[in-house]
This record gives sequence, structure tokens and C-alpha cells, in this order.
Amino acid sequence: MTILLLCVLRKLNGLGIAMSGTNKPKLRVSARYLGPVFSLDQELSDREQNLIFARNGTGKSFLSRALRYLDQNGQLENIENASKNLVSDESTDGKGKFTISHGGIALGELSLDQHSNTVTASASDTVFH
Repeated sequence: MTILLLCVLRKLNGLGIAMSGTNKPKLRVSARYLGPVFSLDQELSDREQNLIFARNGTGKSFLSRALRYLDQNGQLENIENASKNLVSDESTDGKGKFTISHGGIALGELSLDQHSNTVTASASDTVFH
């Protein structure tokens, strides 16, 4: 059993501000054909850090890689290999998707097409690590 620590930090006015306060919306992670994850749509806690416990081979590393690609895209780094490295071989159309949202607002999203080797990434002013 391994652990993935998911930490999301929103940047406001150039300063890192952790999501805090009462009655906060929860983080939500959605994925489709991302490595061994065929379908995932899960609400996490309202905390700025979330631990994900799961057996080996269930997709924690693929979720971590997707977050890394979002962060690299935000730093204007090349993420052209994301489709090749993330999309599950079992995807019938060669496409995959990853979204992380907070209170219904997408913080980051990857749309992946393995056949055309394209990736479309969008991310708000958020640091993923």
C-alpha cells in the first residue's frame, strides 16, 4: 500500500494563500482513462491537503503525473508527451481526461488524445504538488 499526498495551493495577488476557513467547498478529482484509472469522479476533503491511500497499481502515480503536467504547463514547460505517458492503453478512442476542481470551479484540466499526440491543458493560478 502506498500513499499520494495531494496538496493544492491557490495564488492570490502573487502570494501563496492556502485554502482555509469554515464551510469550504471540497476538492474533486475526475479522471477518465488515465493509466489504470478508467473512470474516477471523487470528492475529497475540504482541507488543503488530502491523503489518498490505495493498493499498488491502482493509479496514484498517474494522478500525481497529471498534477505534475498541470504544474509544468503553468510554468510554460513542454508537456507534449503527456498523452503518450498518461492515456490508458484500454481507452477505445485513445482519449483521456483529468480534472481537479474546487467548489465546482476547475482548477486544472488536461484533455489528452493519444492518437494525435495532443494535449490541451488549462489551469487557474494554482500550484499543484
